[in-house]
Amino acid sequence: MANDEYELALVQEKAVAHVQAMALRLLDRGGMTRTELADAMGVSQSYVSQIFADEPQNFSIKNAARIFHYLGEKLVFTCDGIERMNREAISRNAQRAAALHASAKTFSWIGHDISNDDSGSCQARDLVAA
Repeated sequence: MANDEYELALVQEKAVAHVQAMALRLLDRGGMTRTELADAMGVSQSYVSQIFADEPQNFSIKNAARIFHYLGEKLVFTCDGIERMNREAISRNAQRAAALHASAKTFSWIGHDISNDDSGSCQARDLVAA
């Protein structure tokens, strides 16, 4: 039981640290200070400092999303299972597209040949590549 609690605490801390690190990298890339972020968000500098602290206060998904919004980004969540499902779906879609492309090559319409006869009527011939 104690080991499960320890593992859970590690997972939670790692997730928080990951989000904090992403936000700090974006701050640095954008040349924005924590003070400027606080001003943009309409909160105190101490509020932003609390969020980036080793033991963050007021840290929530809503607050993290808000920070990323003011950094001009969208915070996206995923997990290993979803990423695996996405890779599998991409692979299936690529296989389907390849099969569709192969079948389309078998019977593809190239175009129409339209010619006039002496009576002024048009005759259209479909050209098909086999």
